Amino acid sequence: MAPTMLISTMCEDGTAVSAGDSLSVDAVLELLSQYQRREILRFCRDSQTNRVPMHHVISHLREIEQDRTGEAPGTDHLQSVLIHVHGPKLDAVDLVTYDVGEQYVEYVPNEQVETALEHIDRMEDQW
Repeated sequence: MAPTMLISTMCEDGTAVSAGDSLSVDAVLELLSQYQRREILRFCRDSQTNRVPMHHVISHLREIEQDRTGEAPGTDHLQSVLIHVHGPKLDAVDLVTYDVGEQYVEYVPNEQVETALEHIDRMEDQW
């Protein structure tokens, strides 16, 4: 039998969160503290199938950056950030599945994250 690999992500407070665990408040806030991760989750969640080609996610992030800063970052940079930073962090706690070879990102619905995103959306609308 092949060994099972447990993937976890580390919160800033030192708490490890593993795939399949119920997420703590701190873990949810840590994961959603970065606006690009929120945008990845929203974009995939709001698509018809929750599964989006990676180049569409990258184009969306590029538009968001353009709106926020007035400058559009390079596609290669955004792809690198998605593949090496945000994708693994979200995948480690089962919020997305992504396949670099197949070039897709798929949102995995999570009630805790949905609740937090609703609160964040209201806050962003008010500010």
